[in-house]
Amino acid sequence: MTRFVRGILWTVMGLAAFNLVLPFVAPLFGFGMGPDPAFAITSGRVYRHVIPNLIVIGGALLMLTSGARSTRIVGGIAAIVAGGWVAVGPHVLAVESGSQLIRRITYHSATGIALAGLAGVALGALIAARSVDRRGETSDRSMSEKIGV
Repeated sequence: MTRFVRGILWTVMGLAAFNLVLPFVAPLFGFGMGPDPAFAITSGRVYRHVIPNLIVIGGALLMLTSGARSTRIVGGIAAIVAGGWVAVGPHVLAVESGSQLIRRITYHSATGIALAGLAGVALGALIAARSVDRRGETSDRSMSEKIGV
């Protein structure tokens, strides 16, 4: 694993830790969301922040520490799904009707997640293509064929 990927995973864990702590300390600074006081443990905070961010941290740790490729993949999938829940979960939990849920997710969260995810995949493919170039591999195949895209 490259230093770049390790750095990204540490950043993911830091961001998840920030998002995990934020709802508990933000009311102290007048930055709270909703009527809950600082440090109050509520079901909303647990379902929207604690559980998904702990899963993201656990998934990133699996990717960092595991030697088995399959375990790293499971950690990555868990982190992606939990990160998606951080974005979409509040809409799901606050919805009053199915059509309202679909509108909220379609207009904002799902589109943003899809854009960020696709940009991340494209960046990963670009980085992988660059690393193939640096090894001096020459071929008549296009770069996308070399990296399997």
